[in-house]
Amino acid sequence: MLFRLSEVYKSYGSQDVLRGASLQINPGEHVGLVGRNGAGKTTLFRLIGGEETPDSGDVVRARGLNLGLLEQHVDFELGMTVHESALAAFGRLQQIEHEMHELEHRMAEATDDLDAVLERYSDLQHEFEREGGFEYAARAEAILFGLGFEREMWQMETEKLSGGQKNRLGMARLLLAEPDVLLLDEPTNHLDVAGVEWLEEFLSS
Repeated sequence: MLFRLSEVYKSYGSQDVLRGASLQINPGEHVGLVGRNGAGKTTLFRLIGGEETPDSGDVVRARGLNLGLLEQHVDFELGMTVHESALAAFGRLQQIEHEMHELEHRMAEATDDLDAVLERYSDLQHEFEREGGFEYAARAEAILFGLGFEREMWQMETEKLSGGQKNRLGMARLLLAEPDVLLLDEPTNHLDVAGVEWLEEFLSS
């Protein structure tokens, strides 16, 4: 089991959105949730992701489960570019790179604790390689291209993007993060035919 909802009720004021909703998703399953606007699809996703809590009932997730939720409205840190926002999905790898560069400067200065510096550098290098550090920039660029971001857009600040472009960039960041479970809320809303075909191929692979 990846996650399970049991007899979940959720209301907003006098509006009952979910009444006794139950479902279970298991590893390897691919599920499409279909319903009219206001039926509770987004609420269900937010409950699964832990952003909302049920009024009653249980939401149970597998231990250590990494959920990735694509919402219909996505915000980014002010001043960041399209390229920087995509690479932010690799926060740990960027931290490792930064520390490795600092250690390289210390090695060049021939500090007294050189052995300790070399040992730390070696550990970081192995972690960087194991986590795909030598491929992550290329992966980010491939996904940006696939979702319709041409190279000339990469240095554009995210606050200058349209709503549809922000949603596509949010999807890029989510796909790059590679969560255990992808929760995609109307993912094709802002994609053209080529983008939809690319996303289908990406998810199937």
